[in-house]
Amino acid sequence: MQRAGDGLIFLKAVMVLPTFSLAGLGYTVNLEENLLNQTARRRAVEFFYQHRQRILNPVAKDVYYGYVLPPRNPVPEMYYQPSTQVNGLSIVPPDMTTRRIPAHKYGVFTYIGLHRPEDISARDLQNLLDFVQANWEPTVEFRLKEPFRFELINYARCSRQYCECGLYFPIEEL
Repeated sequence: MQRAGDGLIFLKAVMVLPTFSLAGLGYTVNLEENLLNQTARRRAVEFFYQHRQRILNPVAKDVYYGYVLPPRNPVPEMYYQPSTQVNGLSIVPPDMTTRRIPAHKYGVFTYIGLHRPEDISARDLQNLLDFVQANWEPTVEFRLKEPFRFELINYARCSRQYCECGLYFPIEEL
């Protein structure tokens, strides 16, 4: 375990996830603005409490996904899509984006903090990313068409005093 921001992080597993789909609202987020104003976190909380219910028949209503396309140099912006998992039985509003994620092998890290999930800050996530980039990524051979990552929070496992967030880093498409 390693300290990261207001919590701890550890490599949970390397695992394979089958193809799945996410639906949500997509945003372009400036990285500096995000650190100052918690833009991505605000969008995530807004989606989870105000927009998620608009998706009928999600796969798991209490599970949040934060899909991220990292910035491409020299542009200091990322694409962030607060989402929930959907399938063929789900009804997605027309203003939301549905994204199909092909089967991948992932490095999965777990972040644990003694706070609500809504209190994960951009700085906490940056500390997590710094740890992963410095300690894990140099040891892995990536085979990706497009780099992305996502956060997964199962709110059924969290409380006002406990947060558990899975961070999924794809290694290769299968």
